[in-house]
Amino acid sequence: MDSDFKNHMELRHGEDFRREWIKEVREPYQPGSWHRVKRYVCLRCGFKSRRYADVLIHIVVEHGFGC
Repeated sequence: MDSDFKNHMELRHGEDFRREWIKEVREPYQPGSWHRVKRYVCLRCGFKSRRYADVLIHIVVEHGFGC
């Protein structure tokens, strides 16, 4: 599901959506670890998740995107 939802948002809303709403960051898995994980961050409030779809749902529900 993640990839279908991500593809839909990128095709329909494009670069402007990602620049204004979502940032992809790489952070240590845990403090002091060399292992890194990719997280998606809501630029409006700082909500973080490892799943792109979770951040998109957060943006729609909490910030009213698309309403």
